[in-house]
Amino acid sequence: MARRSEDFPAFGAPLFAVADATVVHAEDGQRDHLSRNSLPAFLYLLVFEGVARVLAGARRIVGNHLILDLGNGTYAVYAHLRRGSLTVRAGDRVTAGQRLARCGNSGNSTEPHVHFHLMNGPDLDTARGALHLARRRRPEERGDVRGDTGLGPPGGLTLARDASAADYPRPMPPAKKRTRSYDPVKTRAAVLTQFRHVRDAVEAFTPVQLDGPTRLGEWTVRDLAAHVAWMLDSVPQLLAAPAPAARELALLDWPSRTASAAGRIDAHTRGIDASDLHGLYARVQDEYERRWRARPTSGSCR
Repeated sequence: MARRSEDFPAFGAPLFAVADATVVHAEDGQRDHLSRNSLPAFLYLLVFEGVARVLAGARRIVGNHLILDLGNGTYAVYAHLRRGSLTVRAGDRVTAGQRLARCGNSGNSTEPHVHFHLMNGPDLDTARGALHLARRRRPEERGDVRGDTGLGPPGGLTLARDASAADYPRPMPPAKKRTRSYDPVKTRAAVLTQFRHVRDAVEAFTPVQLDGPTRLGEWTVRDLAAHVAWMLDSVPQLLAAPAPAARELALLDWPSRTASAAGRIDAHTRGIDASDLHGLYARVQDEYERRWRARPTSGSCR
């Protein structure tokens, strides 16, 4: 279901400053989790883990991250950094090409990668995306540049001259073709454990926080929490239905093929009585556990 971060070539690759800047925020205490690039693991991320991070706020979504003030109202964000890899802290001045951190797999990430974007303020919750135009340097202007990422300060990106070959990602090993198998007991336990985490987070919110916005249309945090409970409540019912003769759609087709159901999903979610979320979550969890106790507890599915 998951692979170690160390199995991916990008994990641990060095990250450099795109321009002369000032560090306004630096955080690298969150763990690098296992990959979420199998179907069960991706659904786990999408339905439970991702929702829990949305409820916890932007810093949990981006994981370990760094924010640079580039000047003129433009800020750069490096997200999903490796735990403990930061070489700078808030208040430091950095120069273009200076090493800052390493690629990781923290936050809302399916596998080791770096998310980078520019925004018009230092606050992840309130800032908006910003456009920044840059001119590439000619080869004779760049000096000793090991590769051109296209991501750099005006004029291009000059990497640190002391970078060694060990600093750069190794080639991706050939994929090993194998039949994936999943242990139902472990899968059920993982889903239930994550739901308990979400439940703990929801029960810690105040009424004011529950009635706050989510940026998901007009949904409040209370609506989103009710939707998560409905999703878990639906799992045993859906699995009890007869399996289709053939796969109805591929994972990547799911968003576009299910878009027409958005209105029905919204209406159903708003129709859930979420006045007592504590009671709702307790009932859903108890029902999930009761249904699974009556099902087989061994074997694997492919």
